Amino acid sequence: DAEGALGFALGPRREALATVLMSSVDGLIVQQLIDPSLDIDAGFAAVEQQLIALLEQAARAHAQ
Repeated sequence: DAEGALGFALGPRREALATVLMSSVDGLIVQQLIDPSLDIDAGFAAVEQQLIALLEQAARAHAQ
């Protein structure tokens, strides 16, 4: 879906971004198991912001 929204293929970055995203999500879930008071929604929002920034960076690199 991200590639469709960007209008170009991410190429090798696609797998790297997916790996980082899933590792972050998995880490948040494990952290909440360790610390149930963790605000996991805030963590997911931070991961979302990181992903947006990485996609914006990819778009800028593609435009050059």
